[in-house]
Amino acid sequence: MTKSNVNLDIKNEYGITERKKAEMIALLTNSALYHDEESNKYRIIPKQQLNKLIKKKYEENDYIGAEQLLENASPASREEYEKALKEIIAKSVRLPMADYINLLKKANKENISLADAARKNILLKARKKVNKLKLDGQIDKLKIDEILSKIDEWSSLKPSVNRERYELPWDYEKPDQKTKKSIDGVFKYLKSKDLDNAEGLYNFYEENFEVPFPDYEESMQEGNLNIYLVPKTGSKDISLQFKWDIWCGTKFGDQAQILLSLSKLSKNTINHVISEGWFREIFLSSINEADNISKLIPVIEEKLNHNIEDVDLYSIFGDDFHDYQIELEWPLTVENDIIFLDGIELTEDNIPLLQKAILKKLLEKEIIKIKPEVIKNKLVDMVDKDASPEEIKEIQKQLVIKQMGEVLASYSCDAIFSGIKKSQVITFTLPKVIIQVIEIFYDLSTIKAIISGGE
Repeated sequence: MTKSNVNLDIKNEYGITERKKAEMIALLTNSALYHDEESNKYRIIPKQQLNKLIKKKYEENDYIGAEQLLENASPASREEYEKALKEIIAKSVRLPMADYINLLKKANKENISLADAARKNILLKARKKVNKLKLDGQIDKLKIDEILSKIDEWSSLKPSVNRERYELPWDYEKPDQKTKKSIDGVFKYLKSKDLDNAEGLYNFYEENFEVPFPDYEESMQEGNLNIYLVPKTGSKDISLQFKWDIWCGTKFGDQAQILLSLSKLSKNTINHVISEGWFREIFLSSINEADNISKLIPVIEEKLNHNIEDVDLYSIFGDDFHDYQIELEWPLTVENDIIFLDGIELTEDNIPLLQKAILKKLLEKEIIKIKPEVIKNKLVDMVDKDASPEEIKEIQKQLVIKQMGEVLASYSCDAIFSGIKKSQVITFTLPKVIIQVIEIFYDLSTIKAIISGGE
């Protein structure tokens, strides 16, 4: 983290850009703030000394000089100090991603909000600084004690429990159509490897009824990629999470046959298979009202007010037909302002290494190890031998998947590097006097480090 840029000495002279600091010192030392037009600097002048200077001007008959002293000097008022002590203001600071991640870790570990975490760090630093100021003989000890009392008061406030997961959307460029097609291909391939929910219902049906499941066809639309910073509750662990949602629609040839078959199951099983909501109630009440199974469908259709074949089983079976979602996570850490993803330092030089790490998360070793030249020669040989299109497609499929995976890995790297260059704004509230203490003694980069807990 950036080293502290703190001056513990109380100076009597400040540059033209240090007005806020000079005003605060004037308040704490019960002095006047005087703008010296000749040097264009602010001077801290004890009130007694200011009165002597004015008196001297009068004795010298220099009324113009006395007027300038009165115009350029601003005696610190008790009212102004008390206002700063009581007034609560909101402070917003834009943090680099590394500092934001560190703050997120603290908030998540202690299960408090980001604002509370920032406030806690500021109060700790303010207390140390004010205690050091107390040692300076020029400072009004009563005012220092009042500021410390205000710090104690705010430090003792119970922080609000963090009821959010702070899944921070990672800011990145959306893929172009060519890239998106490759990315969709990878995730559809990954989905096809799993026992997806439609097939799960298929197996459930055949196991329970020992009859073929009605024909169905599955359609998949393009997915949506979202990237998040995801902290784990009660831990300092942070992950960079890739979520890919793909809508999977399923059409069945004979929905009535499925419902008739399901009606033979126990109510507990029906409650498990059919999602909670409007259709479950209709289905169960229809079973009770129908004189026999053959009348079940007409009863359901009467309640629905339309043909059962028009009902979307996607909505009926709930979780069994939800959007297909793939989540990939990598641990994210920060060391000395450097962000690491899964132990890999996020630098341009490490892009190839990061791409390989992402590819390993996505595809099997067998596909990653595929050598395009070998597959190409094999495909040419198969064509020469008049192999069937199915055989050729099966061999070619692995090469296509690998190439698509490489596109996804490359795009993921671009998205990650785009995100780490962004900053995040954190806003918190504190008494004005505490924020003034921090702002006058620390530069902005140090304040950012203090907020994140790095100073």
